[in-house]
Amino acid sequence: MYTGSLKHYPDFQEAQVGMGRVCIALHKPDLALPHLRKAIALNPEDEVPYYHLAQVYAALGNTAGQQKALEDFRRLRGQRSQQREAVKKLLSPREVTKQELDPDAKP
Repeated sequence: MYTGSLKHYPDFQEAQVGMGRVCIALHKPDLALPHLRKAIALNPEDEVPYYHLAQVYAALGNTAGQQKALEDFRRLRGQRSQQREAVKKLLSPREVTKQELDPDAKP
């Protein structure tokens, strides 16, 4: 089932996720499982493969695995949201106040 980039670049995390999604779409969750696990091993901070892993575990009837994957997904999604908010605050326009010249300043 390996084709394209996975054959030549097995450590291409996004391709592992993509192959997992294809397997899910083909109703072959057992084939998706190793791809999603590999994607998580390659980048454990990416929430996307955890979401798809939860789908796989649900399809396989593994409720505990599904719950764990969803917890990881939600945790990482929350961290990412907090990071985005912090960046927004840093990049948002600052309050502009009226400036006055120091009358004692020398030109």
